[in-house]
Amino acid sequence: MIEDVTIEDLLGPEYVPVDGDRVLSQQEHSALSQRLREIPSQPINLENDELRVHGRSWTKEYMDALRVAHLDNLPLDRFFPPDYIPGDTDPVFSSLAAEVTQLKEDDIRSFSLEKCSISAVGFINFFNHLAELVTTGEAILPEWLHSDSSSEVLPTSDEKDGAEYTARSCLISLLVGIVAKPSLGEIVPGWEFIVSSGRKKSCKIWLGNSGKVKAPNDEPITLRTWDSVTRENMISQIPLVSLEAKARRPGDPDPFNWDTFAQEVAKLLGQAMASCKEMHGGWKDQDAWLISIHGTEVRLVTARFKEGYLRQVNSSMVARTEYLVVFRSRPFDLILDEGRVQAVKAIVALLRWIKSGSSLQSTMHGVLNAARSGA
Repeated sequence: MIEDVTIEDLLGPEYVPVDGDRVLSQQEHSALSQRLREIPSQPINLENDELRVHGRSWTKEYMDALRVAHLDNLPLDRFFPPDYIPGDTDPVFSSLAAEVTQLKEDDIRSFSLEKCSISAVGFINFFNHLAELVTTGEAILPEWLHSDSSSEVLPTSDEKDGAEYTARSCLISLLVGIVAKPSLGEIVPGWEFIVSSGRKKSCKIWLGNSGKVKAPNDEPITLRTWDSVTRENMISQIPLVSLEAKARRPGDPDPFNWDTFAQEVAKLLGQAMASCKEMHGGWKDQDAWLISIHGTEVRLVTARFKEGYLRQVNSSMVARTEYLVVFRSRPFDLILDEGRVQAVKAIVALLRWIKSGSSLQSTMHGVLNAARSGA
């Protein structure tokens, strides 16, 4: 139970309040309180061998063991201060918004590379993958992709992998088009964001006193620099923003799913722990970010992992006074013009937030500190 800690104690300074007087809206307070009451009061033993499972297979059991709660469907102004959220007069954002809305919904359904005539060259691949995602999903994806899990039609592995691959490709191509803008992609001289398309990567999670499990962190947004001698690219192995793709029929509801959420948390935790180990050899406060795409709907997901919490994850149990709160944004549907605009707005705000150093991410802080010192 939560009698040992106030809800406000769970929300770090990164969480933007409703207003100057209230940290949480009444609805948010109620939802968070309900979840915290559901978490077993008796801590769960993290040394249990049954918990030594790859992050892609995590379930609600892990969220109880790690004492994880969430706030869902949050607006962007709960993630970033106003100065970081681009307005309509922001030249970079308005340019991107115009590019991603060149095609309307019906145009997307009939889009083909062979007949492409749009001027938004940086987003041609995005529109191509989005068209495939929409038309394939509506035409041939079976009933198992509906939100009604009672369907007796089971997916083949090829169907599921193919649908998730298309969704991931759609998200990656959107991100590639955005970070291609120099004012967003360039961080400091010699360093830039890169979407590591095609790179397979897992991050270790130190779960329990000595156990390690892996969390997939394929194709994240990370850092790239250049070797001054060999002129070769050097790409960081530590994600700054993880990606998560799930198959879903376009237009179907996307209700909260504990298994999907647990797998998002695994990626966030792996990202935070990898950054700590790489930069400090131990645990420090750390932010982690993830962008998910479920069918055609995109969300931001984030959490701040406190040093004390990470230490307890790397112990026999997480104490009953410790909790992790994960924040998930409203969904942005890429089929819709406004959905694409809002998705771009969210991603632009996120990149600016990270490159400013406001996000507690040790790998980024290392780059910024080196630039300030002239190293």
